[in-house]
Amino acid sequence: MYNKFVLGISAFALAVGLAACSGDSDENADSTNEQPDQADEQTEEASVAQTNFDDIPDVIATINGVDLSKDEFVSQYNTAKQNQMMMGGAADPESTEVDEAIKDQTVDLLVNSELLVQASNEEDIEISDEEANEQLDQLKAVNQIESDEDLEAILSQQDTTVDEFREEIKESMKPQKYIEQKAQIEEPTDEEIEAKYDEFASATEEDVPELEEVRDDIVAQIKSEQTNEAAEGIINELKEQGEVEIFV
Repeated sequence: MYNKFVLGISAFALAVGLAACSGDSDENADSTNEQPDQADEQTEEASVAQTNFDDIPDVIATINGVDLSKDEFVSQYNTAKQNQMMMGGAADPESTEVDEAIKDQTVDLLVNSELLVQASNEEDIEISDEEANEQLDQLKAVNQIESDEDLEAILSQQDTTVDEFREEIKESMKPQKYIEQKAQIEEPTDEEIEAKYDEFASATEEDVPELEEVRDDIVAQIKSEQTNEAAEGIINELKEQGEVEIFV
């Protein structure tokens, strides 16, 4: 039940990508028996494809000498817009105002991600096999992937092996670990854990497991929240110290 809480910024991106891979697998298996909701998804994808990117330059930003390309922007923009459509927000995703907001968010995400990647590499941040395997197990649980064989089947459709995916996980975890170390985030106290557990229990009508059953997930959630709070200040500091040029 608490699995929804354990994903930090980078891990969440991986989870979305993994879910998309799983979705591709289901679509291939059911291609001869398309359902109405699948047709709706195709319509949404077609709408995304109609977005005009003519005004986007080939290089959208340069971060400490590293160029961020238009291709990266378009890929991230399309993912963000599809996610918004799937979530069924009240705002019209085809409106000019919403379109510009998504573009701005996409630029911010790419710039901030590159700043954190560069900083984590400069600090020689390392992710252990144990940490990566723990994250991989969480991703499998969130996406309801029951076995390593199922994961291999999904990844093979993307021409990726489990070992390669594990290395991607390690790279994706470095920025968050950098933030945790920079912000000196510590293990939450028993009082903080109990307060977060009570907060969740009071906000749901479902049966809540015992605290000890979800303690590790609560700890991960608290640390993730602290990391997200610290991220803004750290990113702003990196921007001030570095050379950031944005051309969009």
